[in-house]
Amino acid sequence: MTVAVCIEAPTRFARYTVYNGAAIPKGTLCILSAAGVNFAHPSISITTQSTPVAGIAYSEKVAADGSTELGFALDGTWDIVCNGVCTSAGQLVTISGADTFGNGDSVNAALGAKLGYALEPATHGTATRVRVDV
Repeated sequence: MTVAVCIEAPTRFARYTVYNGAAIPKGTLCILSAAGVNFAHPSISITTQSTPVAGIAYSEKVAADGSTELGFALDGTWDIVCNGVCTSAGQLVTISGADTFGNGDSVNAALGAKLGYALEPATHGTATRVRVDV
């Protein structure tokens, strides 16, 4: 699993509840579980690009370490791997799988699924600079 790499430090953060048993590496793209519950978890199980984004894990969460909260970056510039359709600079992007992004649109953004904007053209499987804006 390739996690996001921070290029420009974030300035906005959110703290969400996470499962004690979860291992979440720093840089993991995370989504929110069932609406209103606000449990953040890795994007491994994402099946739709309309899933609300929690942010990017800003520190490591070790499995069964007793902690049930974690801080997530809501902005900054990150190198993230592109999954699927190519994107162009300025394109709105969403999480599209385990620690990857894909093209998004205004419908995704309205559902809280916006990850940010691509800062350069991307092709499938390549790390691409993304301005995160959750």
